[in-house]
Amino acid sequence: MLIDKIVESFKNRTRPNIKWKMVGDMYRRINFIQQTFTGVQTITEFGPFQGCSTAAWISLRPKKFVTVDRGVSLDVPVFQEAAEEVGVSFKFIIGNDIEIDIEPCELLFIDTMHTEDHTFNELQRHADKISKYLVFHDVNPNRFNTLKGINKWWVNHLEWHLKYQDFEDCGFMVLEKHSQ
Repeated sequence: MLIDKIVESFKNRTRPNIKWKMVGDMYRRINFIQQTFTGVQTITEFGPFQGCSTAAWISLRPKKFVTVDRGVSLDVPVFQEAAEEVGVSFKFIIGNDIEIDIEPCELLFIDTMHTEDHTFNELQRHADKISKYLVFHDVNPNRFNTLKGINKWWVNHLEWHLKYQDFEDCGFMVLEKHSQ
C-alpha cells in the first residue's frame, strides 16, 4: 500500500524532497501514534507541513481525515491517492485554522505556529468539537511557547486529562477527554 511506503520513507528518513531539519522529531513519533490511536475514526490535523504526521494519521486508516494548512508544502495528490487506496476520506483545506470551522471529530492534532496566543485561540475555537484526543507536537517549553497556550486554555477545561507528555527534542503531548 502506498501509505505504508510513505510511512516507511519517513521512518527511515529516505523520503525524497523533504527538509529533514524542519521535520524535527516527528518521524520518531510515528510508532507511538500507530500504537496509541488505533481505532480512531475521525481525525483533523492542523499543520501537515511536508506530511510526516499526515502519513502517520492516514496509516491508522480512519474513516475521515481532514488536514488544514496556510500554504501547500504537502504533496496533496500523493496523500489523496494514499488515503483513497485504504478507504480514507481525505480533505485538504488551505486556510488559517483559527478562522475556519471544523466538523466534530475524535482527534485533533495541532502542529502549527508554536505560540501561546495561537495555540490558545486554536483550542478556544475548536476543542469543543473534539470527543477523545487533543494531540500536540512541539510542546518542549525550552524551544516553543505551545505549552503556555495549552495551559492557559486547560485551566478552564478540566474534562481534559493528561494521557502522555514528554519534552524530548521537540516534545509531544496528548490530552484525553473524560466526562465531568
